[in-house]
Amino acid sequence: MWAVTGYGRDESQVFEQDLAGLGEDELTRLLGGDPGEYRGGDVALSAEGRELLADRHGIRFEPDVEYFLSYFRDYPGQVVGRPGDDGGQ
Repeated sequence: MWAVTGYGRDESQVFEQDLAGLGEDELTRLLGGDPGEYRGGDVALSAEGRELLADRHGIRFEPDVEYFLSYFRDYPGQVVGRPGDDGGQ
């Protein structure tokens, strides 16, 4: 499952919202490249990614919070990359 995670100036987590139904085309734009290149961790969101998430998922982005796209591999049903790739599950 993908989520948007936000951290305040003191680097504490202040925001997290799950993104149900995030499709591969949308994910590609949010990551600014090929989803198959994702190897874990948090990915900083581009201005386009923030705009897309605000429009499609209703997220309000605060200017003093740093936001990332996060992937939690504990959840079933989400595959990153192609079968057999190091990044796929």
